Amino acid sequence: MKKLIPLLLLATFLTACGGDTPIGGDFENDGMYIDPNINHDNPREYYTAEEVTEMINKSENMKVSDEYFYALVPKSFDHVSEFYQAYGRPLPEKEALDEFLAVYGYLFPEHELNKNCLYYMSPLPTDPKEVDVYFDENGNRIRGENYFASLGLHPIYDRKYYNMFLRGELGNPKTSAFFYYDEQFYENENSVSLTMRSPFGNDICYFNKGVAQKIFENLYNGETKFYAWDIFFPNTSDVNLEYVDCFTPDSEESFMLLDKEISVKDAVKNFEDYIASIPTASVKVFGIHVDKVYVYKIDNEHYYYWFRTAPIYDGIPFSIGANGGMIKSDDADCIYGTYLAWRVLEETPHTEIIPFEEAVKITSEKMTGYVEFKVEETALVYRTGKNVSGNDGVGEGRYPVAPVWRFIMSNPNDEKYYHAYVNALTGEFDVETSNH
Repeated sequence: MKKLIPLLLLATFLTACGGDTPIGGDFENDGMYIDPNINHDNPREYYTAEEVTEMINKSENMKVSDEYFYALVPKSFDHVSEFYQAYGRPLPEKEALDEFLAVYGYLFPEHELNKNCLYYMSPLPTDPKEVDVYFDENGNRIRGENYFASLGLHPIYDRKYYNMFLRGELGNPKTSAFFYYDEQFYENENSVSLTMRSPFGNDICYFNKGVAQKIFENLYNGETKFYAWDIFFPNTSDVNLEYVDCFTPDSEESFMLLDKEISVKDAVKNFEDYIASIPTASVKVFGIHVDKVYVYKIDNEHYYYWFRTAPIYDGIPFSIGANGGMIKSDDADCIYGTYLAWRVLEETPHTEIIPFEEAVKITSEKMTGYVEFKVEETALVYRTGKNVSGNDGVGEGRYPVAPVWRFIMSNPNDEKYYHAYVNALTGEFDVETSNH
């Protein structure tokens, strides 16, 4: 079985992945300024889950779920902020390649880089206009020799393309360009993959160490050699591992991973620390935050932690994010978005916000009174708006960010989830629906 995220979609794909820059003053090459007078430690004290439950259950149409509930509701804090979020601007070509190699060495210290597998996504006028894929007599999908070129991917260590890359002539790094390491034509027993736009942690950023996928390939497909997919999702129709349960990130429940048994809580910390330690070309302002943990059984003895992640700034997470996986207690097996290259522009701190109890009241009044919603999650988070800069180039967008009270609740009548938001500064209400 072979699987690949469609690369034609990757050229326009923007996921939440993030940025780094010095704290304290102007950063001339980046256009970023962070007020050195803001306390970026941002100390906070949180309500307990029991205290939050009591406040929510006072409403007539909102009750805390008996099956799953997680609260991250600060009782006190130094500040929250309004600001503009931006992505990191591309590094000069040689610095960008050096950073890729440094990141690769950190992620895969025992896996030698195959130079034949490193491509640079940058469409050229001479590239084939149709994807070079055909089907054999048995209906198997076959990739032709011009497959990568038809996707705008060029082997960067080919002398011609390497020189073009260094001269800045290999496409436009401000739009579609990124590094793509893929071993599908060189299958092996310990395959890996890495995709990233410069700088690392920008809008395109993911890797797969292939450890969990290797177990899956051996057990379910009988294959010893494979190529690592862009990312190994445990819950797709192609994989469909046995689902165990979901847990809050502070859970003391523990499961046996590939190397040892570890609690959910400790695994979350190790995962966040591992990502934060990835060497990047810029100083990290954002981090990664795990806000929900799904557990899957990967074989008869071992389990797999699948994390729902979000960017975090000044100790306050964002409302949306991506995913990552862990199968060894001190490692990250794969990730889809790291947020390590995000930047902060024009930050305005606030020391007072609408109290949580008031946010509960606003939400209860805005939601229908004919349904008793089951609240599964609530938190103070940052929510990002649409680009207001008028520019779509990498590092040129400006996305307004505001603090909001978020309530994720299910409706037993239509089996949908409602994501309700109360702007913590203005009280403005908004709600979105989803199937999960």
